[in-house]
Amino acid sequence: MLAAGVRILLLLLWSRACASAAARAAPAPVPAVPNLLPSPLCCGRPSAPPDIGRAQANAEVLTFPDEVNDAGCPNCELLPDWDTLQTLPWASDATRTVQRVYCSQGAVGGGVNQATPREVCKRMLEELRSFEGRGLELMAASELEFQVLKRDDAGALAPVFQGVDIFATLQNNKCAELMYAIEANCEPVGVDILTMNAEYGAGQLEITMAPAKGIASCDNAATYRTCVKELAQQRGLLATFFSYPMGAEGVGNGGHFNFS
Repeated sequence: MLAAGVRILLLLLWSRACASAAARAAPAPVPAVPNLLPSPLCCGRPSAPPDIGRAQANAEVLTFPDEVNDAGCPNCELLPDWDTLQTLPWASDATRTVQRVYCSQGAVGGGVNQATPREVCKRMLEELRSFEGRGLELMAASELEFQVLKRDDAGALAPVFQGVDIFATLQNNKCAELMYAIEANCEPVGVDILTMNAEYGAGQLEITMAPAKGIASCDNAATYRTCVKELAQQRGLLATFFSYPMGAEGVGNGGHFNFS
């Protein structure tokens, strides 16, 4: 939920700045967003946040239905965590750079919405650090299974391979190019892939990642899922983490949250 719309966040910021500048009689220069990365395909995290402040989607950019506001769900600010700003290599090329930043949500009337998962996680991590004055930190990693599907001539979705030869290299080879692409694209955004193998279900893969500290472990899981889905889509496939995408008779996709 927190990542929804963040890919267009910089566009929203720029659109808002341009609209505000046009409305002023003597507009001050709008500071340019710095080029944080040396090349379109480089994905290191910036050492300092860009000087573009906070953004609120508004009617200049987005139409917000009155009935949603009347129901008690008004428009809110996105509060970017600039430490998470990254270029996504699988979505970028020589002609465009696609970046992503994870955000918290502003509360109605000001401040931060403390009910969002990101803020709950921050509070729990702080409680862990302060527990008996021990300064404890969480190291964690997600281990997520998914199935790769394709459409047949009739348009129905079916697994890209059959069989239940878990860990077999013969099965791995049927999706080797996709798995290697996932590994290559995850590494620049800080997701360290450890193992890749076919699982027990038809078209099912399991890819594990190295642990990370604190909330970064959750960010890595979200980044990884997006990477997998979009790389599959680029190849005319569909990757799903849904529990039982082929119905209750099929093998389910599971997940582990490993921590210490």
